[in-house]
Amino acid sequence: MGTSYLLCPSYGAAYVVCQPKTSLNSYYFELSLRTPNAVTELKRYSRGITDFRLRLYWDEFKNICVLVPSVDEINAILNSISAVNHTYDNLITVAERQILLLKERRTALISAAVTGKNRRKKLASPTIKSKQQGRRCMI
Repeated sequence: MGTSYLLCPSYGAAYVVCQPKTSLNSYYFELSLRTPNAVTELKRYSRGITDFRLRLYWDEFKNICVLVPSVDEINAILNSISAVNHTYDNLITVAERQILLLKERRTALISAAVTGKNRRKKLASPTIKSKQQGRRCMI
């Protein structure tokens, strides 16, 4: 049996409250225990009649082995995840802003069409050069 990193002093009626015994970053363990492989492993130790009624009791949970990387590795992993999350957060912000601008544009176009102020200039049809004949074709 490996080293225990959890101290579970209180058994509640519905759940057990655990506290880390070490200064390792618990966010790493939260993320690692949410991976598909970890969820499958946790389900193996759980009891219940259906997936949404599964219960993982302390006696089974405390026997589950989890790899514990070094503090440096944990920090590197969390920094990498943070950087990726930051990138996605920025992309989401940009996308939300673009959606807002498109909605405003749509509202303006509808308003202009309803009030008759929609007088867009007709643009000339773009042309492309046909590769086979070397002639210009209208699109």
